Amino acid sequence: LNEDGRVNLICGEGDIGQGAVTVLSQIAANELGVPLEHIIVTTPDTDTTPFCFGGFASRVTMLAGNAVMLAARAARAELVAIAAEKLEVAPEDLTIEDGVIHVVGAAHRKVTVGEACVAHLFRRNGEGIFTRATYDAPTVMADKQTFYGNVAPAYSFAAQAVEVEVDTETGQVRVLNVVAADDVGKALNPLAVDGQIHGAVAQGLGYALFEGLAMDNGRLVNGNFADYTLPTADALPPVQTVLVETIDPNGPYGAKGASETPIVPTAGAVANAIYDAVGVRITSLPITPEKLLRALRARAKT
Repeated sequence: LNEDGRVNLICGEGDIGQGAVTVLSQIAANELGVPLEHIIVTTPDTDTTPFCFGGFASRVTMLAGNAVMLAARAARAELVAIAAEKLEVAPEDLTIEDGVIHVVGAAHRKVTVGEACVAHLFRRNGEGIFTRATYDAPTVMADKQTFYGNVAPAYSFAAQAVEVEVDTETGQVRVLNVVAADDVGKALNPLAVDGQIHGAVAQGLGYALFEGLAMDNGRLVNGNFADYTLPTADALPPVQTVLVETIDPNGPYGAKGASETPIVPTAGAVANAIYDAVGVRITSLPITPEKLLRALRARAKT
């Protein structure tokens, strides 16, 4: 914590577009009682930030979020302790709101977070407020004999419904609507979670209908974006998201990983919708017009 009341959050977990910096800032600001804009997040750097494993397996909110919460609570305890000395009250009689530490029920008796930081620093044996925390999730390693265990602190669940339109003359599939439900535990930033689910559905539609590696005697022949088909914005349908909040027991405020799991159901939902529309089952991806026309012609011959 700095003398002006602003907070440096030093974390090795990276933001690769999933909004981790925002969520970790929200957690720190909420625990410390300071405005969100007073949280300054240090970009991960092997020279200055602690070691972390990285942004994969929907782990950052769960693990880094809990570590940030623990560190922020320790810093809050130091702030309240020094403010209690200045205001001559018990620490439990104080609260922090919008960067101000004040007596509960007597908001005029107050010091700012910045003033508390200065008081903590400029005194005999004073020092800045530095706290650190790590979080190791409660897991059970798999037994070598039975293979039973519980190696994850949380589990994700998702379901999707898809509406398609199939042109039986060309084999072209047009996805009209997608409804994507994702069990996120608790959405700490609903707008960001909504965006992540949209991105997951876009990737799911990519491998369902467009993306495929073309090989010739073991050689990749479409290894560039000119020949490797990806869905563009005009190929993506409206996506209605449903955030299912189950309040995970291990996550910060009940949150757990979001965004990765909704990639999984999309292709299956598209294949089922195609079967419902025209009565043919395609069991390999991507579901191309060629495969559909072949299946339709084979069915017509039977």
